[in-house]
Formats: sequence, structure tokens, C-alpha cells
Amino acid sequence: MREYKIEIKWAIIFSSASFLWIAIAKYLGMFDSKIEQFPTFSMLFLIPAILILVSAIRDKKMNFYRGGIMFKDAFVSGLIITLIVTLLTPIIQFAIHSFLAPEYLPNMINYSVAKNEMNPEDAENFFSISSYIIQSSITSLGMGAFTSIVVAFFFKSKTKKSA
Repeated sequence: MREYKIEIKWAIIFSSASFLWIAIAKYLGMFDSKIEQFPTFSMLFLIPAILILVSAIRDKKMNFYRGGIMFKDAFVSGLIITLIVTLLTPIIQFAIHSFLAPEYLPNMINYSVAKNEMNPEDAENFFSISSYIIQSSITSLGMGAFTSIVVAFFFKSKTKKSA
């Protein structure tokens, strides 16, 4: 477990940051009066998400591998963070939609139907807690794996220093 202490720390930081991002969105009115802006605002989370993963792999490189990390080790570290975040995603989504922003899903259903983007049945299916948990988990896994590959490529060392 000690070997993955850094990944666990950064997965918790990432999950906390995603919860905070949603709290900011709620504060800014993006779950009611500015609901049409929320998709764009949520895409902006890619910036802190990437910065967090970069910081995590840099932390692993400097504090576990003593300044040298191979591509495979950096990628695996990113994947472990991704897996932990993916496992935490249902808990975070449940907390968001049950406590922080219970109005979001009903408001998105109403907004999508009013804009003729979806019929009521499709909107209710798409904007449900179970659907959001699945969507968030798949997105977390896919984006985390992709970002891990890219970040690992830039952080790899020419030679590995022993851990």
C-alpha cells in the first residue's frame, strides 16, 4: 500500500477538486438561471484535471523514483490514479446530486425538453443519477487513461533511477 500512497493522495485531491468545481458551478447559478452555460463550464474542468495529473506524476517521479521515471511507470501511476478516481466517482456523483445540487438533474430535464433537444422520457433517462454515475465513470476512465499516456510521455526519463 505504501507504494501507492502518492496515487491515493492525488486521487483524493482530484475527486475533491471535481466536487469543488461543481460547488463553484452551483454558486455561479449554472444549475438554474445559467444552466445553458454548464456544459461549457464543465469542459473547463479539463484544465485543473490535467494539472492535477501532471502534479501527481511529477510527485511520483520526484518523491518515489527520485527524479527518474520510465514511461511505463509514469503511465501505470496515472492509471492507478484514474482507477481510484473512477471507483470514487459514484460516491462523488451521489453526494453531488443528493446533497450539493439536487436541483440539477430535474432542471436539466426541464431545460432539454423546453429546448426541444429531447423528449421527456429520453431526458428523464439521460438525466438520472444512475445515468450520470455511468457517464462520469466512463468519462473518468477514458480521459484519465488518455491523459496518463500523454503526461507519461512528457515525464519519462532517459534512464530510470532506482526506487
